[in-house]
Amino acid sequence: MIQYKSLISSSIYIFIFCFCFGIHFHTNGQSTPKRLGIYEIDLKDYTAKNNAVAAGLGLNTEDFNSLSSLSSQLIYAYSGNPDFVIIDKRNQKVINEELERQKNETFMDGYTINQGKQEGMDYIMMPKYLAATNSVSVIVYEVEGGTVFCKAETDIKGKGARAINYYSSVLIQSLNDKCFGIQIPLVRILKSKGDKAREVLVAVGKNQNVRKGYKMEIFETVEEKLGDKTLKRNEKVGMAEILLVEDDNFSVVEIMEGGEEVSKRMNAGKQLNCKLIPKN
Repeated sequence: MIQYKSLISSSIYIFIFCFCFGIHFHTNGQSTPKRLGIYEIDLKDYTAKNNAVAAGLGLNTEDFNSLSSLSSQLIYAYSGNPDFVIIDKRNQKVINEELERQKNETFMDGYTINQGKQEGMDYIMMPKYLAATNSVSVIVYEVEGGTVFCKAETDIKGKGARAINYYSSVLIQSLNDKCFGIQIPLVRILKSKGDKAREVLVAVGKNQNVRKGYKMEIFETVEEKLGDKTLKRNEKVGMAEILLVEDDNFSVVEIMEGGEEVSKRMNAGKQLNCKLIPKN
């Protein structure tokens, strides 16, 4: 297993070119920013199983702290996306208690905030750790209809902050794809050898919590005709490994497989994307 650097307190995002700080997300062409409330991760399962370390679950303080950071990673990631207004709901209980206290107590300087002025939300994100499968899921609810908008889940294979950090990135990538149609595009070829692409700039960086050494699959989304239906399919083009994380928005990947095909399709103007590969 490739060794990954220890957890950072925040993370995570995926970009498509546009003018706004050089790059920003594109989510299904929406023009009005959606209000996204992100709640603290539910770790009740972890707490209940925390005394079962001897059973081989490998739960420890480092794991707990790493899992606890997921909501922070989600907030950090989506805060960089102009298609969303992020509402931090991690400390909602404390906020509600303070609002109640201000209703019922006399303050020395007479200052209280306006009651009933909290921000409404279009979507709610609820992360949860599932001890039975040692996995993390995020359910996204659509507030207006009171329905589940989408869900993403990933198993955590391995122990410690490095493994949890990696699979948090995989989970967020899955949310982007399933819920908001966000992809990681290949931007341009940086180095070639003959007719093979060797290094390529991709639109993903620190905001997505990616690290040097992470492996990615390169693909093109194509359409397949099935009778009167047209379905989309991700056609694998090659494999890559992150060589350098440049900044919040960009990384350089080394093409490990399919360099000739990557070069051919990019030079023909085809849009290629890539995705993190869950480890076996």
